[in-house]
Amino acid sequence: MEYTIEQFEIDFENSYTVESKREVLEKALDNLDFFDANIKETILKYKDDLKDLQTEMKVEEDLKCKSDIENGVAQLYTCIKNYDGLGLTLKSGSNYYIHYDDVKNRYVPKGSEEDIPDFVKEYASNLKALVSVYLDNGIGTLKYRSLFLEVDFENYFKKADLVQV
Repeated sequence: MEYTIEQFEIDFENSYTVESKREVLEKALDNLDFFDANIKETILKYKDDLKDLQTEMKVEEDLKCKSDIENGVAQLYTCIKNYDGLGLTLKSGSNYYIHYDDVKNRYVPKGSEEDIPDFVKEYASNLKALVSVYLDNGIGTLKYRSLFLEVDFENYFKKADLVQV
C-alpha cells in the first residue's frame, strides 16, 4: 500500500506527541514525492506545526543533555587536538561533556575466550564506541549532542582536570 499525502494528514492530525509526529514526518519524507506541487502545498500548510515540533524536539534534547550531565552519564573532557569534520568543530584546550559508550564491552558476553563463539568474537571486534559530544551555542542556549566519529578518541580528548576549591 502506497503512503499518500491524505494519509500523512490523517496521521499527523492524530499524533499527539513529539515522538509520534516525528515518526509521521519521517514516514512522509521516506515515501512522498516532495517535488509534486500538491504534496508540497499540503506540507507547507503544516509548516508552523513542523516548526513547533522542531522547537519541542530541541527542548527535549536540551533536557536529556542536562540530565545526562547532572547524572554523570556525560563526563567532562578536554579537547587536546582541534577537530573539524562532518559539521562538528572542536577546539583544542576547550572542555566538553562527552558520553563514551563502549558498545563492544557492553555486548560482548562475559566469560572465558573459549566460551565465546567465533562469530560473536568477529562481530564484537568490529564494534566501535559511540561518542557523543554535548554542545550549545553559548550561555543560555539549548544543549544538543553530536556524534564524534573519529576512531582514535584518545588522540583528541583527555579527562578534564577538575580543580578542587
